[in-house]
Amino acid sequence: MMGMEEEKLKILELRVKDLISSKQLIISILIVLVGGISGLFFIENSLPRNFLICFGIFYALILIKDFNNTNSEIRKYLYKNKKGGKNG
Repeated sequence: MMGMEEEKLKILELRVKDLISSKQLIISILIVLVGGISGLFFIENSLPRNFLICFGIFYALILIKDFNNTNSEIRKYLYKNKKGGKNG
């Protein structure tokens, strides 16, 4: 019985660590993407530049959405016990 509980706890710990590393990866990609988008503003105005800016903003919004989903899933795992009741 106790082994099963420890195994579930270990799986939960690994899942949280995986979510945290995913969160860090999303932040890193988002930083590079925003830097690239802002760099495009220094290029002469053209159709490919405008397309890349729109595509970059779209992709950045998708990454922000993924970041928020990852954050809420981490909170769900970490604070699941607090919703059940007050334990001192």
